Amino acid sequence: MSNTYNNNEKRNEWKEREVGALWVQKSAKGQKYMTGHVSINPNASENTKVVIFENTGKKDENGNVRNEKAPDFRVYLSEPAEGKGSATKPQAQEAPKEAATASLPETEEEVLF
Repeated sequence: MSNTYNNNEKRNEWKEREVGALWVQKSAKGQKYMTGHVSINPNASENTKVVIFENTGKKDENGNVRNEKAPDFRVYLSEPAEGKGSATKPQAQEAPKEAATASLPETEEEVLF
């Protein structure tokens, strides 16, 4: 009985600390990325939609790390897809063009989630 109480107590604690959620998506080219939402201000009622890409610039063409201090992933604010009729679902192509070309993985194998 005490284990059930402790497990529920831990779940409630984690629920109170939660600030968002992410989903793994796959682009038409088979590239994996994450979309979701975060609450930047826990007291605000609105969530901020984000899209996350692997930082492929961290490694060279042989898979060796160029810079240990470089981030593994980059987080961008999501924008509504133009002409798609959906203002709520983030799309992979919404990342800034310069960031998208520099950080989008070439193949699915490069993304390790």
